[in-house]
Amino acid sequence: MERGREELILRLVEKSSTFDKDERYMATSDLCGELSKGSVELGSQLEIKVCTAILNQLNDTSNDVQSIAVKCLGILVTKVSDRQAADIAGKLCDLILHGQEELHDIYTIGIKTILADIDISAGVLLSKTISAQFLYHLSRSDSETRIKADILDTVSDVFRRFGNCIASDHETYLKLFLTDLNDPSYLIRKRTIQCIGTLGLVISDELLAHLIDRLGKRIGSGNSDMQTLIQTIGTLSRTCGHRLSAHFDTIIPLLIQFCGNADDTSMQNGNSDELRENCIQAFESFFTNCHEQLSNFTTDIITVLLQFISYDPNYNYEDEDEEMNDSEEEFSEQEYSDDDDTSWKVRRASVRVLIVAMTRPESFGSIQTRVMEQLIDRLKEREENVRVDVFRALLQFIIALHTLSNRNVQVVDSFRQQIQTIISYSTRYLTVKTSIACRRALLQMLCEVAHLNSGQLSCHFEVLFPKLLHALEDKHTELKLETLTLLRLLIDTHNPESVYEFIPQIVCHCVDCVQKEWYKVVAKALELIQSLVRVIENSQLASTYAPLLLDAVLPHLETKDTDQEIKEAAIHAAGRLLRSLSGELGGREQEILLVLSDLLKNENTRIHAMKAIASISESIDISAIKSDVVKNLALLLRQQSRTLKQIVLQTLIQVICSKGAALDHGLLEITLTEACVLLNGSDFQLCRLAIEFVCAIMRTTSIHVDEIMFQRILEHCLQLAKTNTLQDECLDAVERYFTQIAKFSVCVPKVFEALCDSPDVSKQTLIHIARCVAALCANCSESDRSFVVQSCLQQLDTAHDASNEKNTMLALFCIGEIGRNCVIWKNFENGKESIFRYFTKESEEMKTAAAFTLGNLCNPHNRGCLELIWSQLEGNEHTYLALCALRQAIGNCLNGDWMGPSARILAILKRWSDSEEEGIRNMVAECLGKLVFIRTSDTVKYLEEMNGKDASNRARWTAITALRAAITIPCVEEKHAAVIQAVFCEAKPLRTALNDEDFLICRAALMTLNAFLHHYPDLVYDYVKDLMERVLRTLTVKCERVVDLGPFKHKVDDGVAVRKAGFLCVETVLTTQAHNVLDCSVFDSVIEQGLSDQEDIQMQCHGIISKLCQVKPICVVQSVPVILTALRKTINKNVTEDQVGTQLERTRDAIRSALRVLEGMRQISEVNKHVQFVTVMEDLTKKPQLRVMYDAIQKERSNG
Repeated sequence: MERGREELILRLVEKSSTFDKDERYMATSDLCGELSKGSVELGSQLEIKVCTAILNQLNDTSNDVQSIAVKCLGILVTKVSDRQAADIAGKLCDLILHGQEELHDIYTIGIKTILADIDISAGVLLSKTISAQFLYHLSRSDSETRIKADILDTVSDVFRRFGNCIASDHETYLKLFLTDLNDPSYLIRKRTIQCIGTLGLVISDELLAHLIDRLGKRIGSGNSDMQTLIQTIGTLSRTCGHRLSAHFDTIIPLLIQFCGNADDTSMQNGNSDELRENCIQAFESFFTNCHEQLSNFTTDIITVLLQFISYDPNYNYEDEDEEMNDSEEEFSEQEYSDDDDTSWKVRRASVRVLIVAMTRPESFGSIQTRVMEQLIDRLKEREENVRVDVFRALLQFIIALHTLSNRNVQVVDSFRQQIQTIISYSTRYLTVKTSIACRRALLQMLCEVAHLNSGQLSCHFEVLFPKLLHALEDKHTELKLETLTLLRLLIDTHNPESVYEFIPQIVCHCVDCVQKEWYKVVAKALELIQSLVRVIENSQLASTYAPLLLDAVLPHLETKDTDQEIKEAAIHAAGRLLRSLSGELGGREQEILLVLSDLLKNENTRIHAMKAIASISESIDISAIKSDVVKNLALLLRQQSRTLKQIVLQTLIQVICSKGAALDHGLLEITLTEACVLLNGSDFQLCRLAIEFVCAIMRTTSIHVDEIMFQRILEHCLQLAKTNTLQDECLDAVERYFTQIAKFSVCVPKVFEALCDSPDVSKQTLIHIARCVAALCANCSESDRSFVVQSCLQQLDTAHDASNEKNTMLALFCIGEIGRNCVIWKNFENGKESIFRYFTKESEEMKTAAAFTLGNLCNPHNRGCLELIWSQLEGNEHTYLALCALRQAIGNCLNGDWMGPSARILAILKRWSDSEEEGIRNMVAECLGKLVFIRTSDTVKYLEEMNGKDASNRARWTAITALRAAITIPCVEEKHAAVIQAVFCEAKPLRTALNDEDFLICRAALMTLNAFLHHYPDLVYDYVKDLMERVLRTLTVKCERVVDLGPFKHKVDDGVAVRKAGFLCVETVLTTQAHNVLDCSVFDSVIEQGLSDQEDIQMQCHGIISKLCQVKPICVVQSVPVILTALRKTINKNVTEDQVGTQLERTRDAIRSALRVLEGMRQISEVNKHVQFVTVMEDLTKKPQLRVMYDAIQKERSNG
């Protein structure tokens, strides 16, 4: 340490003992600040002085000094040596046991602060020091109750952070705790239960089994305090429920037994209620942590819970129903109350467990209907604490129904039949004096009801709307907010006609809410105005209420210092009013337009103003602001924000195409200049929008194409067309641009030559250029098109030089793209040789280009081309290339079928589906994948035959691969889904193929299943359990053979590819909802298999475990020993100096992969406390190289 800093700390130590308490406080506070700065290293002498001074201040007469000293302790123990930290803890323990009684609380807080703040690496020495002193004192029978209680509280903290460090003391502690469960002091029993709960996290399986056995015997004997013992089991279930699954046969029957019968009058008292509550809370923990292992007891537990959900021995609900029918207000005033009645705790606990059990995906079935009906019946609950939980339970239940509604039609239908009951029971609480929490929970539940029954609640509006409008009169702002949210949802999801009769009241309340003070209510009311405009825009109500709504919106639109959320809502509300009701605003349209135009200049409002103006420009004349808007938007294109520029371009396109006066030529040129900068190819999304903007100007203005600016744009688009990475929407936009310019007086031959002047580009880029050439020819004159075609044909006829290969390929692609929609040869025989000669070239790329062109030339006007393909396939010549051409031809038929009889097509494909060449079979599969969209019935039937028992292995492989090919075909979404459902065929082909002994078929099935899981998880959901059982069998597939390499022999495992595909399926299933229906045992098996396989598969398994940490952490908790044993081996791999290049990088990748798993596991609290995990993390911190890698992974995670 620097000399000056050391002297400063010494001076502060001296001042901390002065007479003036304020000076002592300031000195200690400054000392905290100094110790907090960077990596302070105190010498051994200075450590002792500082520690002594801070410990002395715990005895200070000033409470403020004591508090700052406790805070300083937490910092100090992270700066001193482990030995010194342990000494501090030892002194504090001694003070707790023998120090001044009035300072006992300060000492206890001090030791708990140290335990919370000290680094985990110092935990061994510290925990042993504390345990040594406290263990002796706990074993004494004369211990003072208060001191013993605080010791137990501190020991619980020790177990929580460092329990694994004192494993040798666990058995001793357990014996003491079992004895203390009989202590006459309630406080000691309570703290002992707390200690047993935290000890349960770290003790061995043997000691845990011993603990459960002792508790069970004591309960069975009936001689002990049942309440304490049940509380102990309940606490264990909450802290380490996942570890108790092996003891369910002992625990669950006991808990059910002590719940008793709801009708048993002898148990209708406070003690029994508390006992039942603890039993039921234990069930909640079991359902949360180990629902799978609980499956044998689920029905019995649910039966018990359904008894106690309505357990209310002191109240008659039939009387209440009569009161409610007479007067809601009377119900409110005469609500039953009994301070000694604790039965509500049992009902609340039952509701909470039921919703945990019933919202699990695998729980859906007939039992859900029973529970749902009981929950709905409990809407009449008299106790508000329980009623709130009933609303929340129904809320969660409805969300689960909504998520899985397609698969649980019966349950959803049953729920919808109860809507009338739900609304009539629940809405009464909106008009009686119930708590805000209760009414908010009710409104949130009704929101989910509205989501689930979108557009189907209009028959209940007579009941709902008056109650909701009454709720808006409440003074509580949170309640107003929830009500406005529900109102808007109901209005947005129903026909306007169903809302007409309530419009006067809704508008009145909405206008009132807009004038409130709380910004969230005002913003939500402004959003509701947008929905109201949609309702009244085509009705006679528009003329009456449009001015009122505008008067409510304008003040917030014009005010400059209002809240941002209000401003945004006001902008959108004004935009909606102007777009939909401009004729009913009394000529105030220009006023609003000018305000919106002005808002473009404000950084905080410009984006929302742009969206509003773009929306308005679709329906009304915005000439009043059009020039100003374009000018302001042009300037915004210079901003750095990518998102801003995207919105600016989208708005410009809308404004340019809007009604009204034409824009000034100079202004357009300025705007084009700014847009032209974005055509540099660095951001394809901005390029696309800029091109769309240029096309919009060309469509709507009289600008001449030969102007300098348009020449610059043309040059940019020519360059974009030749960009290797151009694809998707940007490529489509470039094509549209070339189609557009062909309509003007552009010189098509010159543009064509400029496009073809690209000697050094990839094959994919040549296709892009060809598409642009085809777009150029789409709308040009016949003479220009003829020039392009003849130029390409001339290139084909004269191409003999290999160095000119790319130009020849480009000519082929151009012929194909142009010929897709045009007739190039009136008699195809003239062009046959021009294309076919390239099938015999040595260059594979040239052959593929010729096949691509041949396939594209197939169209209804050129059937001779299709006949050529058939002749090639029937004559065994150039089979692969002919299939490539056929694939292209079938793809061109997706929007119109002209392929001829199915029998001929399928017969040819069937012949080649059994080819020995995998490339040919792959091409057949792709042809079938496309064909299924134009000949669905015939192709599906054919695929079923190919998957039959009589088919050869190669044919079955082709059929399965065809399913995967079909998934990736671009098509109209509705048609695509219907076809895929037909080929999926209830997973029958996959189930058969996954059991196939041929590992190639098995791998093809796995890859196809993975594609289905990725693209159509809902389709697989109902079959995922069966499919994953089959996938698990593939994880052990081994097909080893020995390859003789002369000097030595090499063992090859052909099953690796199958296993990799299997693990890929498992990883993909974790990204879908399907994993919810799979038991942890499935993933336990996956983890065990994967971590014992070769390195590549181990890394795949690492990815699976990382995903499990996020979506199914309980599976990781149950497999901690297996995972950590494997990870330890991986992270301890030696990176030797003789490892170089790929070998070195692979080893490092494996280590990094394992460290990522550790970081993911660290986020799970149960894993964090596991003995083995703590040990691994301690070992990791001792190795600098690993620590650096791990720190980088942590930083990567924190950065998202």
